[in-house]
Amino acid sequence: MDPEVKEILIAAQMSCEGCSRNIRRIIEKVDGVKSIDCNVAEQKCRVLAENKVQPQILLDSLKDWSESSGKRISLITE
Repeated sequence: MDPEVKEILIAAQMSCEGCSRNIRRIIEKVDGVKSIDCNVAEQKCRVLAENKVQPQILLDSLKDWSESSGKRISLITE
């Protein structure tokens, strides 16, 4: 992996591909995010982002979605 890129893991309650698409759409808007892969079965999202991206920023960006959908989100990566 590129030394300028880090992996951030997010636990996200997803019941369908619609949830996965919404999370991807939101996270992709965060400056510095290179890619995101959401796995509905594992309830996890793997984000590759520039080192400047703080994990909490990603979680904060999902807060409105989480509250409106009633889905839980949390950081696996500290």
